[in-house]
Amino acid sequence: MNLLRSLSLTACTALLSISCGKKNEFSPPPPAKVEVQLPIVRNQQTFSEYSGRIEAMQRVEIHARVQGILKEVTSDFEPGKVIPKGTLLFKIDDVPYQAAVRNAKAELAKAESSLSLAKITLERRKRAGQGVSQLEVEIAEADVQAAAAAVQSAQAAVTTAEEDLSYCEIHAPITGRISELYVDQFNLVGPGADSILCTIVNDDTMRVYFEADERRALKYLRRRQEIESQHMQPPVVSLTLADGKPYSHPAQVDIADNTIDSDTGTLRVRAVAPNPEGILADGLFVEVKVPRQVTPTEAVLVPTIAIQKDLGGDFVLTIDDQNVVIRKNITLGDAVGRLKIITEGLKGDEKIIVNGMQRAREGSPVTPTLVKNENEVDPSVELKSTPVSK
Repeated sequence: MNLLRSLSLTACTALLSISCGKKNEFSPPPPAKVEVQLPIVRNQQTFSEYSGRIEAMQRVEIHARVQGILKEVTSDFEPGKVIPKGTLLFKIDDVPYQAAVRNAKAELAKAESSLSLAKITLERRKRAGQGVSQLEVEIAEADVQAAAAAVQSAQAAVTTAEEDLSYCEIHAPITGRISELYVDQFNLVGPGADSILCTIVNDDTMRVYFEADERRALKYLRRRQEIESQHMQPPVVSLTLADGKPYSHPAQVDIADNTIDSDTGTLRVRAVAPNPEGILADGLFVEVKVPRQVTPTEAVLVPTIAIQKDLGGDFVLTIDDQNVVIRKNITLGDAVGRLKIITEGLKGDEKIIVNGMQRAREGSPVTPTLVKNENEVDPSVELKSTPVSK
């Protein structure tokens, strides 16, 4: 009994000593560590992108204009090579056409003889005086006119026959790169048979065609009169090839079509690009980047990784002078590499959280570290704000 009292007393004493000890207190965690950057503010050009197709400035189909056997393919015909204008490429069997020329010349000589005889007859009847009636003189004059017409017809026939004979030799009409031969030698070619022998493409300069949608076409149409009246220079566009590599030469816009395609709702636009290295080929597809402004305009750019989105829209997290997190709702513009243009919501002097966003909460303090902006910066544009180094 005494033992139980002693144990109870000891337990009460222990409880009292515990309850009288130091109370537990909650220690809040330290502010989250984040990395921040200043936006880049610079003169920035923006672009509209289109899918374009390359066409040669000149593309000529070489036809056989007269019918005959393809007698010869000359040694100057080298498929895939550039040939100069005037190069002899093909010969068609010309025997029938030489005969036609000789026949036409004979008919011309016959007509000329008839004309001479008609003129002599007319002169004799005129000199005969009263011995010949006026009717006979008029008949002689009509014979002269008919003979003269026959001479003109014979001369035309000679010209036609000689021209047909000249078509038996086919020369390159332009300087350009020649295709393969579409018809084998010794086949019948010309009208009524295979008439296209090959094609020649002048690829020193290439055309680039692309289609602008109605919304962008309307912007151009509203300014077209101003552009034409002030003789403003058409925009220079850049091309990107199918392998993702930029084309080294710019293209110059030279024509916008005069109608909107009712089926596609687009305006066809043409640019011209030099092709000294022969990289561009007829039929090639490219990406066309057209500048939206005549001159670059000042823009605010932030890293894409700093941009977040929720039901309220796009936003970034920034910090104020007391290092408290503030949400900034933004409106996005074009992408520039790993940067995004911000058209609304930022002035350009904010400190934007780029690392540690998951630990930052709006209205909570953070421990920021200002880091260098290592995104690509176009050296061709003037920077208005330089990112701060570590």
